[in-house]
Amino acid sequence: MATRFISSDEIFNHKFDKNYCQHISSKNLQTTADPRVADIAVWEEIYFKPGVIGVYAAWDPYCEFYLVYYPVLSETNFHSLTFFGEDASDKVQNLLGKYDIQLATNNIWVDETN
Repeated sequence: MATRFISSDEIFNHKFDKNYCQHISSKNLQTTADPRVADIAVWEEIYFKPGVIGVYAAWDPYCEFYLVYYPVLSETNFHSLTFFGEDASDKVQNLLGKYDIQLATNNIWVDETN
């Protein structure tokens, strides 16, 4: 399956019915603290169930920053959550577990900056 890359605008404007794809020639690794959704130009789609939930990882700049957009499942008026840092992927997994969604995980990190 091909990896899909989409912008923040595409996530929040519900443009889920088209196959948006962007080829990235290189990733810019970001290590600064607390990025915002607006700081991310391109997201990697990790999981998507049309009209229900989308899980995205920051790609450009590249960092441990995740966005979960779930307008149908959210118990609050805020339809998205973000997670940043070393334990961000664990927090995403815990949130998704509440909805019986399990993602495949990789135990190997490939550092493409070296």
